[in-house]
Amino acid sequence: MAEKMIKDRFKNFYETYWQRKSPPPVKDPTTPKRKTRLKALLAQFPKGAKVLDLGCGNGEFSAFIANLGFEVMGVDI
Repeated sequence: MAEKMIKDRFKNFYETYWQRKSPPPVKDPTTPKRKTRLKALLAQFPKGAKVLDLGCGNGEFSAFIANLGFEVMGVDI
């Protein structure tokens, strides 16, 4: 039950963000808010847990996640 709730929260967060009709600007003003939300969601996991950042782009969020103490792998095409 808790695992499904966590998955649903991540899914809703990213679906809400990426359903825009245009891409986010280069210096995205929502980045601080997204980092705050991501940090809160990841707080449920132990430090050192493995995190996969799919669609990591330039790796900004991968670096952020690693700085929070997680082992992160970023993948993009």
